[in-house]
Amino acid sequence: MSRITRRRLLGGAILAMGSGLLAPFTRSVWGHAATPRPRVVIVVEGNCFYTRAVLSAAAQAAINAQTNRPLTSEMITDRNYQHSSVLEIPTSGLETAASLAPLQTHGVLGKSSVVLGLSNTIAGGGHSAFQGGLASARGNEAMAPSVTIDAVLAQRLAGDAPFDAIRIGIASPTTRLVYNLCALGRGRPAAVSTSPVDAFNRLFATISGGTADPSVQSKARTLDYARADVNAALGAFSGNSQEREKLERYLAAVEASQARQQRLLELAGSVVVPPGPTTMAGDPYLATDPMTRLEVQFDLAAAALLGGLSNVVVIGSGVGGGLDLNYRSVLETVPGWAPINLGMDRHTLQHGIADPLYQQAILAVTRKHVDLIGKLARTLDDTPEGTGTMLDHTIIVYLGDNGEQHHSEAREWPILLVGGGALGMRTDGRTVVYPRVGQPTNRQLSNLWNTIGHATGDTTLNEFGEEGSLRVAPGPLSEIFTPV
Repeated sequence: MSRITRRRLLGGAILAMGSGLLAPFTRSVWGHAATPRPRVVIVVEGNCFYTRAVLSAAAQAAINAQTNRPLTSEMITDRNYQHSSVLEIPTSGLETAASLAPLQTHGVLGKSSVVLGLSNTIAGGGHSAFQGGLASARGNEAMAPSVTIDAVLAQRLAGDAPFDAIRIGIASPTTRLVYNLCALGRGRPAAVSTSPVDAFNRLFATISGGTADPSVQSKARTLDYARADVNAALGAFSGNSQEREKLERYLAAVEASQARQQRLLELAGSVVVPPGPTTMAGDPYLATDPMTRLEVQFDLAAAALLGGLSNVVVIGSGVGGGLDLNYRSVLETVPGWAPINLGMDRHTLQHGIADPLYQQAILAVTRKHVDLIGKLARTLDDTPEGTGTMLDHTIIVYLGDNGEQHHSEAREWPILLVGGGALGMRTDGRTVVYPRVGQPTNRQLSNLWNTIGHATGDTTLNEFGEEGSLRVAPGPLSEIFTPV
C-alpha cells in the first residue's frame, strides 16, 4: 500500500472507544509531506503542578549529591538546590516520578524529558500568573501584558492551515470562554474556548456539513453581508484616521473568517471528523466532570493536528485562578480517599497539601494530565511523517500557569517535554536541573520559549518577554536542544 499525503487516510478511522472520542490510529498509514512543518502543543495546568510530580529517583539523587539539604518527600524542591552548574541526568528513569508512569504506559517515555529550575519571577506567581507564563511578563487577568509565545509561533507556523492557532481547554461547566492565558499583544487577550461543544463546532462543523449545510450557507451569507457593509462604510467614510483604522481592522477580520471558511470547505472529505456532541445522556461533551471534558478537548486537538487544521495548539486546564474545579473522577482513584471528600475543589486540596493523602490527590490530578498528554503523543507517534513520525515534528510542552506551588513566587516552573526529536529537542528520557533562581547560571522560562523558537525555525528568537533587568541570559537551552 503506497503512502499518500497526511490529510488522506488509508485504512483505519477515528472511532469512539472507551471513554475517549478518538481511538489510537493503530498502524494507520499516512504519508509524509516533503518537508513536515513543525508543530507545538502547549498544555497548561492551572495553579501549578509540583516538582515532585516529575522528579525521578535518579534526578533526586543527583540533586542530593550537590546539597547539604537533601530532598526526601518535598513537593517543592528548588529551595534545596545548591548546585551552581547545570545537572544533566541522562536516561533518568522518568517512570519513577510520581506522575509520569503514563508516559511508559503509552510508550513515549523515550521521547520525553523533564526540565527543572527554570524561573519566571517577572510573571508574579500567586494563584495564577495569567498570561505571564506564556508571555514571560507580568500577567494580568484584565489586561494582557504582551504577546504570548503561542501567538509568536503561530505567525510562522500557520502555513495553509485554516487556524493559525487553536486555543481550547476547560473551566467551570458554565464558562464558555476565558481570556486569561493567551494574548496577541498588549491589551489584546486571545480567547480560549472552554466549551467542548463550541470547540467542535468551530473546528469541524464546516468540514462535516459542507456547502450543502444550511448553517454553513447562513454563515457564508453573514460574512458576505458584513464584508459588503464595511466596504460601503469605508467608501463613504470621512472621519479621522483612528476610526478608519478600526473599520479596516474589522474588514481584515471578516476577510480572514471568509478565508478560513473556504479553507475548511476545501478540506471536507480529507479530514477525519471525530464524533460530535449529541443530546444523549452521558455525552462527554456535556459532562460536569472536568477531566471528562478535558479528554474531549485533547481528542479534538488530536483530530485537528492529524487533519492539518493548525500547527499550534494551546490546552488550558482550569487556568487563571480557576480553583473551583472538582476532580471527583480522579479523587475516586486515590487509595484511602474518604467518600465524604469526593466533592472537594482544587483550592481546598491545595490548602491541605501538608497532608500526605492530599499530596497523593494532587499528584493524581497531574498524573491524569500526563495520561492525556501521553495518549496524544502516542497518536502522533503512530502517524508516519517525513523520515519519522508526527511526534518527532511536534513539541509538546506541559507546565503550570503560576510556578512551583499554590501561592507561588514563580521561582521554579517545572516542565515536561514530549516529542520534537526531529526538530533538535533532546527528549531522550533526560532530566535537566538548572541552578536555582539568584544563581548566575539560573535560566528562565523565557529561555525555554527561545528554545522552542529555534527548534521550529526562528533562530532570531533569542529575546522574548518583558523581563528587563531580570533577564539572566538570552537564547536557547543547549542542554535540551541541539540545532539540526
